[in-house]
Amino acid sequence: MITPLQKRKDGGKGDLYSRSPEVEAEIASLAALPRDELVRRCAVRSRRDPSYVHSETVLYFLRGTRADNNPALFNRLFLILSARITGALPRVDSIDGQTSSATNSEIRDAVYGRFEELLASDRQGYEEGLDFFEARFDAGISKLKIAAQRRAWREENRNTPLEFDPETNEPSQAVEEAYVEFKHKVDINFDNPDFRLRLDTAIDTLPKEQIGVIQMLLQDFQIDSKDPGVMTIATALKCDEKTVRNRRNRAVETLQAILFPGGDQ
Repeated sequence: MITPLQKRKDGGKGDLYSRSPEVEAEIASLAALPRDELVRRCAVRSRRDPSYVHSETVLYFLRGTRADNNPALFNRLFLILSARITGALPRVDSIDGQTSSATNSEIRDAVYGRFEELLASDRQGYEEGLDFFEARFDAGISKLKIAAQRRAWREENRNTPLEFDPETNEPSQAVEEAYVEFKHKVDINFDNPDFRLRLDTAIDTLPKEQIGVIQMLLQDFQIDSKDPGVMTIATALKCDEKTVRNRRNRAVETLQAILFPGGDQ
């Protein structure tokens, strides 16, 4: 029997997280394999290989070694999963191999360290925080990476002079990062019906020209593009890029205050 996940969505009030049917079927088909064959299958790196095993499946068997009391199998599967995580993170070495990025190193250490903490907790007892990774592994690593990037950027910018946008007279780098952080907060809360209602209500309070910008941004339209065939916000609203950014900045400032007072998510 495949062990079900225990974590619920929407802060514990929603449905249980679930694996995809494809992953469930994969777990069932691999469960009867000898340990060496299981590890061999999990070690396939190319997603194009027909014998490739999803990371969600590898994590399932990795967590299962707790009940089996099998540290040897844990170590072998952990090395496989670690390599996949590392491959999804920013490179530390430059293309020429001579220099490295301290920021990327911090991001890699933060993501890898947090995942190790969750695994260590799961070894002691069931860690619900890993359930999201069993449901959507790539998305889980991406969330850890975004959080680590935000922390690294904030730390870098404490001592980094900012260029000012002559149009808005605001620090352009800080404004862009503020929008990225706001969009991240919206994305991670969007599946919550209560939040979506609050978001729609807050957007309705904006001036008409700002509403159009925000609605298109939430649909992932680009502000501007060098490709004339791409529909952009500037094209759709018949205004220039700077005007769109000004409207966006004012709208985000208002929505941030309404939806996330005091910086709360």
